[in-house]
Amino acid sequence: MFAQSTLNRGFLVAAATASVCCGSLVMAAPSYASGFTGYYNPVNWTLDTINSTSSVVPGSDAGEIIISTRPDTLNTLLDVNYTIRTETAGMVSFDWNYQFPSSPAAVNSALRVIRNGDIDDNVLLTNISTGTTSGTNYSFAVTAGQEIGFRLRNNFDNSGSSNAIATISNFSAPVAPVIPTPAMLPGLVGMWMAAMRKKRQQEAVKEEA
Repeated sequence: MFAQSTLNRGFLVAAATASVCCGSLVMAAPSYASGFTGYYNPVNWTLDTINSTSSVVPGSDAGEIIISTRPDTLNTLLDVNYTIRTETAGMVSFDWNYQFPSSPAAVNSALRVIRNGDIDDNVLLTNISTGTTSGTNYSFAVTAGQEIGFRLRNNFDNSGSSNAIATISNFSAPVAPVIPTPAMLPGLVGMWMAAMRKKRQQEAVKEEA
């Protein structure tokens, strides 16, 4: 017959090993990037421009970027796509503000959110006719590897016109959870043993009372 302490230790090792091997079950919920940091750092995004001069610069903090663009030639349709693929499934959310260019043709100016690639499922955020130039807590669900981002589209005269400027702030997107590795096994066993000791102490106090 095995000693009870030996059985307990064996159970702890088995439980800790299971948590390592099946970490995706124990820690299935995604973590979230606060701002354009880590996996969603601006250096990991792709900036594609068509007939335009564009830039992306940090805002007042890590949770904000500013996308600025203007056409290279007169009366030419421009597209600016700023995209990245999600690291894992979860929710994407952000606040936005859009400054229309000062041009008679600014009615064609728009900011869209790319939710699933360059063509499918692009959602118009702005509306110059109603004066919609900003919004808060825009959110949508994503799957792992889904292309997301922002699109500035315009067709205006570049002579004397100001840039179209989009500010994205309070950005949040899912990142892969930390999965325990074999190197973490001793620490997991230690936590289990500490929890068991505390439980035995509590039971002993109850018996003495």
